[in-house]
Amino acid sequence: MGFATKEIGRMTLTLFNKYYDHYKNLFDFEMMCYKTGTTYQKAYEQAHESEKWF
Repeated sequence: MGFATKEIGRMTLTLFNKYYDHYKNLFDFEMMCYKTGTTYQKAYEQAHESEKWF
């Protein structure tokens, strides 16, 4: 996520957990895209396609 060692050392546990949740969601999404062969563009289009039905 681009943090320097000094920044990580001063990070509180609450802030770490907040960033970790975002990182985990992004990592899971990227792994799902990798395993299914989906690109960001295809995922974006599928998300907007599913919104049209509501």
